[in-house]
Amino acid sequence: MEKNLKFVSIGLAELSNAFFVSIMKQIVALILEFTPEKLGVSEFMVKFKSLVDKLQDYVLRSFTLAETQELNELDKERDDLFTYFNQAFRMGLKSPEESERKAAQALSEVMKPYYNSKTTRLAHEKETVYIDGFIMDVSKPENLAHITTLNLTTKLDQLKKAESDFEALYKKRTDSRTELYAENTQELRGETEVYYDRILDQIFAKSILEPSEEIHTFMIKWNGSLNETKASINKVAAQYAANKKKDEDPKDKPATGEDPVVTDDKNGVTTAGRPPATETTDPSETVTAQP
Repeated sequence: MEKNLKFVSIGLAELSNAFFVSIMKQIVALILEFTPEKLGVSEFMVKFKSLVDKLQDYVLRSFTLAETQELNELDKERDDLFTYFNQAFRMGLKSPEESERKAAQALSEVMKPYYNSKTTRLAHEKETVYIDGFIMDVSKPENLAHITTLNLTTKLDQLKKAESDFEALYKKRTDSRTELYAENTQELRGETEVYYDRILDQIFAKSILEPSEEIHTFMIKWNGSLNETKASINKVAAQYAANKKKDEDPKDKPATGEDPVVTDDKNGVTTAGRPPATETTDPSETVTAQP
C-alpha cells in the first residue's frame, strides 16, 4: 500500500509580503486550472480569491503618492528662497550704502537662529519649523522696514506662498498615506492564511476519502511549486548572508577608517542627503524556508 501523499510544509508566517502573495497567487491559479469543484473547495474559493486579490493590490501597488513630486518641487522652491535670503543679507553687509549695511546686519541677526548650511537638508517637519519662525520674525514691523530697504519684499511674499503651499500639500499627502495604510496587512495575511490552510486540509481529506487522478496530480504540482519557492527563498537568504559578510570584511573598509556614504533613495534618503521624515518604508525581508 502506498503512503498518502501530503502537502509540503512552508513557514508562511515568516515569508516577506512578496513571497506570501506569490504563493497565494500561484495556488489560486492552480485551483482554477483543476477547478474548485473537482478539488472540493468551491465553498472557500470566492472569499479566498477576494482576499488574495486585495492583498496583492495592497502589497504590490506603487506607494509613490501622487503628491510627492509636487511636494518635492515646493520643497526645493522654499529651500532656494530661504538660501537666497541668507545670501542677500551677506551681500548687504558689503553694500556701499550705509542704510543697506545696517538693514543687512539687523536681518542677519534675525536669521541666525534659523539658518545654517544644514537647515535645508533637515527632515521636512523640522525645516518647516525653522522657516515658519524666520517668516514670523522677519514680518515684524521693525524688520519689514529692513526688508524694504534691501528690496526683498517680493522675495518674502514668494517664500510665504511657497511655505504655505508646501504645508498644505504636506498635510494632504499625510492624509493620503493614512488612508493608504489603513488596511492592516498582518490581519489580512492572517485571514488569507486561514483560508489557505483550510483549502489544503479539504483537498488532502478528499484525496483520502474520494481519491482521483486530478487531486493526485494537483498535489504533486503544488508540492513542486512550493519546493521551487523554498529554493528561491533560500537562494535570496544565501545571497543576503554573503553580501553581509562582504560588507563586514575589514579589508573592504576605506583606508581612512571612515564608513562609506551611501545614498538610498528606496528607503527615503534623498540625493540631497535629507533624512526621512514620516516616510513609511517596507524593506524587503529575507527569510529561510522551513522544511
